[in-house]
Amino acid sequence: MIMSGPDWKRLWMHFPGGLLGAYLHWVHWSAGLTFNGLFIAYEVVQDWRMGDRGFKDILGHVAGYATGCVILSILRLIGVI
Repeated sequence: MIMSGPDWKRLWMHFPGGLLGAYLHWVHWSAGLTFNGLFIAYEVVQDWRMGDRGFKDILGHVAGYATGCVILSILRLIGVI
């Protein structure tokens, strides 16, 4: 998969949503599951209807989610939270 300039902008635009998804998952698993599930469902339907290659948006969300999980894990490991 080759990412162009606008693709990187789309990735970074959805990155904060992934961070929010990780935080919500940390608060309560059902909140994280609901938020992330609805986001992915929205992107799949949007891609199906518009054909805008929504997997790039999901990739940004997943990158943000993974980063958020790593940050929360490190903070828990060192005893901050």
